[in-house]
Amino acid sequence: MLHPPWIENPIAAWGSLSWRMGHGEEFFYDWRDRFRALPEALRTSYMAEWPEPEGWVEFYNCMLTGEPPSWHEHIQALRAEAERPMRRSEFEVTSYFRILWLIRTRLQFQGFIAPEGSERTASIYTTKKGSRWRLSAFERGGIKLVRQGMEGGA
Repeated sequence: MLHPPWIENPIAAWGSLSWRMGHGEEFFYDWRDRFRALPEALRTSYMAEWPEPEGWVEFYNCMLTGEPPSWHEHIQALRAEAERPMRRSEFEVTSYFRILWLIRTRLQFQGFIAPEGSERTASIYTTKKGSRWRLSAFERGGIKLVRQGMEGGA
């Protein structure tokens, strides 16, 4: 039996694009099919040997039943809450889902810039109206999107 997905690629979260393309997708579906095919006693032993880490809670149950995890509705609510027009009063954004939605729908990537302080990476995005936003990913985790200056609108 293959080792679980979180061991195969420890930096790819459950549900991330890494598991839906190329090698990750092949591995994931191969693993799922093999896991489902295990006799119940071996499956129980496998789950005891490879407990679900943080971020993968309820993964085994989802693979066996096809039911979404209990936290799925909460995540969907956070995503829906993030999907709102930009406000002029918005200067700093730390919500992962809000940042993700803004990058996908309102901001255009301009390029990477030199990280400062505790940043691991930094990049600049702009809106159609010309405002500049700095996206920072930090060494100890977390991300932040900050408006740079006041030129243009939101």
